Amino acid sequence: MASVMLYQQLLGFLQKQLPTRYRKNLLAWIDSGTVIDQGKNITDEGIEIAHIRYKATFLFNELPFNQLNVAEIMANIQIWLNENDELRYRLDFSEIGFDVEIYDDSTADLTFDIEFEEPITALKSERGKLVINGENYQINPIPIYVAEDVEVINDRTS
Repeated sequence: MASVMLYQQLLGFLQKQLPTRYRKNLLAWIDSGTVIDQGKNITDEGIEIAHIRYKATFLFNELPFNQLNVAEIMANIQIWLNENDELRYRLDFSEIGFDVEIYDDSTADLTFDIEFEEPITALKSERGKLVINGENYQINPIPIYVAEDVEVINDRTS
């Protein structure tokens, strides 16, 4: 898990897309979640402790929908998720729920409920507060390298 969770990164991105005067009206929080025992050793220095799966709520409070393009907000959310949430499609988080509460002819609350899952990772560190198998670790993202190409060589001699 990065020091800033995915929902916080998405919040920061969305705030930058909005006019300055409206940014304080966009709020986000974790509604519910679970910790999944899915840990494993990743590298000699890093470990994946678990995964956290959660639902984050994004509230566009008193959104002036005649001034801000709601379709553009939705598109920005989907684009950011496509580019930044690498576990999303493996976990089948393809749908994003939303709700609208209209106040008058120009103002509404727009709420999105978005599921996330991300690993909680740690690196070995003398100052780490987590003790795992007698080693000290601290919460920190660990670099994970994924092969893009694999070449299989048949080493059988006939």
